[in-house]
Amino acid sequence: MTLDEVKFMALELLGISQEGVPMTVNHSTRMGRAYDTVYADLKKSKGLATWVSAGPIPDEVSPHVAALMAFESADALYVPEARYARIVGKATMAKPEIRRLTTPDYESMDEPVDF
Repeated sequence: MTLDEVKFMALELLGISQEGVPMTVNHSTRMGRAYDTVYADLKKSKGLATWVSAGPIPDEVSPHVAALMAFESADALYVPEARYARIVGKATMAKPEIRRLTTPDYESMDEPVDF
Protein backbone atom coordinates (compact mmCIF):
# COMPACT_ATOMS: atom_id res chain seq x y z
CA MET A 1 0.00 0.00 0.00
CA THR A 2 1.08 3.56 -0.51
CA LEU A 3 1.72 5.90 2.38
CA ASP A 4 -1.32 7.97 1.40
CA GLU A 5 -3.54 4.87 1.63
CA VAL A 6 -2.20 4.09 5.12
CA LYS A 7 -2.64 7.74 6.16
CA PHE A 8 -6.27 7.51 5.03
CA MET A 9 -6.73 4.27 7.02
CA ALA A 10 -5.42 6.03 10.14
CA LEU A 11 -7.73 8.98 9.57
CA GLU A 12 -10.67 6.58 9.19
CA LEU A 13 -9.76 4.98 12.53
CA LEU A 14 -9.74 8.44 14.08
CA GLY A 15 -13.16 9.15 12.54
CA ILE A 16 -11.83 12.14 10.60
CA SER A 17 -12.06 10.90 7.01
CA GLN A 18 -14.51 8.72 5.22
CA GLU A 19 -14.60 6.96 1.86
CA GLY A 20 -14.80 9.35 -1.06
CA VAL A 21 -13.71 12.43 0.91
CA PRO A 22 -10.10 13.48 0.26
CA MET A 23 -7.90 14.22 3.28
CA THR A 24 -6.91 17.81 3.93
CA VAL A 25 -3.33 19.03 3.64
CA ASN A 26 -3.20 19.54 7.42
CA HIS A 27 -4.35 15.99 8.12
CA SER A 28 -1.94 14.60 5.53
CA THR A 29 0.94 16.50 7.14
CA ARG A 30 -0.04 15.35 10.64
CA MET A 31 -0.29 11.74 9.48
CA GLY A 32 3.07 12.07 7.71
CA ARG A 33 4.69 13.11 10.99
CA ALA A 34 2.91 10.26 12.79
CA TYR A 35 4.21 7.80 10.18
CA ASP A 36 7.77 9.07 10.58
CA THR A 37 7.52 8.57 14.36
CA VAL A 38 5.97 5.10 14.03
CA TYR A 39 8.50 4.02 11.38
CA ALA A 40 11.45 5.16 13.52
CA ASP A 41 10.03 3.32 16.53
CA LEU A 42 9.46 0.12 14.52
CA LYS A 43 12.97 0.34 13.05
CA LYS A 44 14.41 0.73 16.55
CA SER A 45 12.29 -2.14 17.92
CA LYS A 46 14.56 -4.93 16.67
CA GLY A 47 14.10 -4.00 13.02
CA LEU A 48 10.33 -4.48 12.77
CA ALA A 49 10.16 -2.03 9.87
CA THR A 50 11.34 -4.34 7.11
CA TRP A 51 10.38 -1.96 4.30
CA VAL A 52 12.00 1.25 3.09
CA SER A 53 10.60 4.37 4.75
CA ALA A 54 9.75 6.11 1.47
CA GLY A 55 8.57 2.93 -0.25
CA PRO A 56 5.31 1.03 -0.22
CA ILE A 57 4.14 -0.47 3.07
CA PRO A 58 3.46 -4.23 2.95
CA ASP A 59 -0.28 -4.90 2.75
CA GLU A 60 -0.28 -7.32 5.68
CA VAL A 61 1.21 -4.80 8.12
CA SER A 62 -0.61 -1.70 6.82
CA PRO A 63 -3.62 -1.92 9.18
CA HIS A 64 -1.27 -2.24 12.15
CA VAL A 65 0.86 0.70 11.05
CA ALA A 66 -2.34 2.73 10.58
CA ALA A 67 -3.44 1.81 14.13
CA LEU A 68 -0.10 3.00 15.53
CA MET A 69 -0.36 6.23 13.50
CA ALA A 70 -3.90 6.83 14.79
CA PHE A 71 -2.73 6.25 18.36
CA GLU A 72 0.20 8.62 17.83
CA SER A 73 -2.18 11.35 16.57
CA ALA A 74 -5.14 10.83 18.89
CA ASP A 75 -3.93 13.32 21.51
CA ALA A 76 -3.66 16.15 19.00
CA LEU A 77 -7.06 15.49 17.42
CA TYR A 78 -10.39 15.31 19.19
CA VAL A 79 -11.35 11.65 19.47
CA PRO A 80 -14.38 10.48 21.47
CA GLU A 81 -13.61 8.12 24.36
CA ALA A 82 -15.19 5.03 22.80
CA ARG A 83 -13.25 5.48 19.56
CA TYR A 84 -10.05 6.18 21.51
CA ALA A 85 -10.52 2.92 23.42
CA ARG A 86 -10.81 1.00 20.13
CA ILE A 87 -7.67 2.71 18.79
CA VAL A 88 -5.75 1.85 21.96
CA GLY A 89 -6.83 -1.79 21.64
CA LYS A 90 -5.68 -1.97 18.02
CA ALA A 91 -2.42 -0.13 18.75
CA THR A 92 -1.66 -2.46 21.66
CA MET A 93 -1.82 -5.47 19.36
CA ALA A 94 -0.04 -3.78 16.44
CA LYS A 95 3.62 -4.38 17.35
CA PRO A 96 3.17 -8.08 18.22
CA GLU A 97 1.27 -8.58 14.96
CA ILE A 98 3.91 -6.74 12.92
CA ARG A 99 6.58 -8.86 14.63
CA ARG A 100 4.63 -12.04 13.79
CA LEU A 101 4.13 -11.00 10.17
CA THR A 102 7.74 -9.91 9.55
CA THR A 103 9.55 -12.77 11.31
CA PRO A 104 10.51 -15.63 8.97
CA ASP A 105 8.89 -18.97 9.79
CA TYR A 106 12.22 -20.75 9.61
CA GLU A 107 15.72 -19.46 10.07
CA SER A 108 18.57 -21.80 9.31
CA MET A 109 21.15 -22.28 12.03
CA ASP A 110 23.72 -23.57 9.50
CA GLU A 111 26.45 -21.29 8.28
CA PRO A 112 25.98 -20.27 4.63
CA VAL A 113 28.30 -21.98 2.20
CA ASP A 114 30.03 -19.92 -0.46
CA PHE A 115 30.60 -21.99 -3.60
